[in-house]
Amino acid sequence: MIWRIRRAHENGVIVAGAARSDPGDRREVWVMKLDQRGTVLWRRSYWNPAWENTAQPIPFALCPTRDRGYLIAATTGWVGAVWLLKLDENGDVQWKRALEREGGVYDIIEPRQGGYLLAGAVSVKGGERAWIAQLERDGRSRSEQQFDALGASRFFAVSEMADGGYLAAGEHIVRLDAHGALVWKQELDGEAAIISIERTADGGHIAAGFRNKAVWVLKLDAQGRLSGAK
Repeated sequence: MIWRIRRAHENGVIVAGAARSDPGDRREVWVMKLDQRGTVLWRRSYWNPAWENTAQPIPFALCPTRDRGYLIAATTGWVGAVWLLKLDENGDVQWKRALEREGGVYDIIEPRQGGYLLAGAVSVKGGERAWIAQLERDGRSRSEQQFDALGASRFFAVSEMADGGYLAAGEHIVRLDAHGALVWKQELDGEAAIISIERTADGGHIAAGFRNKAVWVLKLDAQGRLSGAK
């Protein structure tokens, strides 16, 4: 099953999914790179020995990196053990790390200031908390922050602002400064969540998700505020 598709280097695409191994019948993370015509350049599978054969790793997050490689976060189920996998441009493993806490990583970006920014959730007693983490280039933790007073349990998407801050989105839209501190939050009407968010040429953002069981598209202004929705 395919979980993520991103634009790769040289105008191709990079695809991450999960599949059963043969033999062994275990579920593995697989990654495939295609050129702009759809020709497969390489296909690789990855397995974490710490997982049981019954684990179902889901690569929720896939980030093409400036060194022409790729960073993937795979979670065992929707919430569970998280495995970070850094690949070079040919799919060879450069490093891999397991997060110390259970949860889920649903988006990754590579900020201008360096390292990587992860958005998702961590498991806590009684449920989950929205969570942001900053990593060094080798995957070591730089900082992390839980957001337990937002009324939101997960961040599904994150995007960098022009001033070095961030927009994190899930059940809320949240504006963070460059250090991850909360600047403001904006609630969403109805049963809604933002799943994806990207910067646009006018300095704003375009976001997509769902509201009241329908597909939802939002245009955000340069400050990240909601300026219109369909």
